[in-house]
Amino acid sequence: MGRVDWATKRFLLDELDCSLPVAARRKVDLKYHELSPEGYYFRLVEAGVIEQLVTAEEIEKAKRLAPEKTRAAIRGRYIREFSGARNKIKMNWDKLTLGAVKNKRIIKFPREE
Repeated sequence: MGRVDWATKRFLLDELDCSLPVAARRKVDLKYHELSPEGYYFRLVEAGVIEQLVTAEEIEKAKRLAPEKTRAAIRGRYIREFSGARNKIKMNWDKLTLGAVKNKRIIKFPREE
């Protein structure tokens, strides 16, 4: 435990009371990845249970910049570009929709390999 992220999270989930509802287990699953001091990952680091493998600076950079050539990076670029636009903007993991019904423009994001 502590060197492989999914194995550490699995250990944490396995330590939970089996009678907990699925919703509570999902909450722990999500809280593990929270990038704040309240996230379970950082609590485990602070307790000395696991070793942090990246620096605080690398974490801060990753919170602001998605890896290049990923849908997350493309979405971030479009959000920065169009966030001040007068046109309506709608986005999900697969596409960006600009404008209203008549003048709508859809940009599909490439699939990641």
